[in-house]
Amino acid sequence: MTTLRAVLVDADGVLQHPVVEWREELGERSGEDGPAQARLLDDIARAERPTMTGEVDLRESLTQVLEEHDSDLEVAEIIETWHDLEVDEGVLDGVRALARRGLVLALTTNQAEQRAAWMRAHLPYGEVFDRHFYSCEMGVAKPDPAYFTHVLDALGVAPEEALFLDDTAENVESAARLGLHAEQFAQDGGRAELDRILGRYGLR
Repeated sequence: MTTLRAVLVDADGVLQHPVVEWREELGERSGEDGPAQARLLDDIARAERPTMTGEVDLRESLTQVLEEHDSDLEVAEIIETWHDLEVDEGVLDGVRALARRGLVLALTTNQAEQRAAWMRAHLPYGEVFDRHFYSCEMGVAKPDPAYFTHVLDALGVAPEEALFLDDTAENVESAARLGLHAEQFAQDGGRAELDRILGRYGLR
């Protein structure tokens, strides 16, 4: 069996989770209800997706949606709501402990430019991870196989030497097809979920 050299960890749903459910929070603030509210929130969610590779500006994308819906919401309050995060300290401590085993730790996350900058400034990941791979800075996002090959090349590890943890099945499946040890993390599963996965690899 190939020895693991690196552990790649997703952020949202694994290391961090929202303090409030953003759809509920923004839905109340929007003044809309019923189908009109649902359409607005769906379009806000869709507006974020193309910004993950850094090719589309998040503020511009959201501004277009709000104008199309003639919404009283402000771009700043949407972004602020998306920044209202809590770090799961139990999971972070579990990841931190892996460094003592000599493993390279990489944060592997899809983020728009504004949220990536906020995370770098306000969250403690710089103290834990050796490398940070934000999709907006790479120009490619999960589940694109190019995302994973970029990470592996940057770390200098082979696919079979890396363990990837993510709560999104599509991302896990893409990584597994490239030969990584890829495990789906039960969303917001906490330390117990991390320990379950690490136990499979003798890393507890």
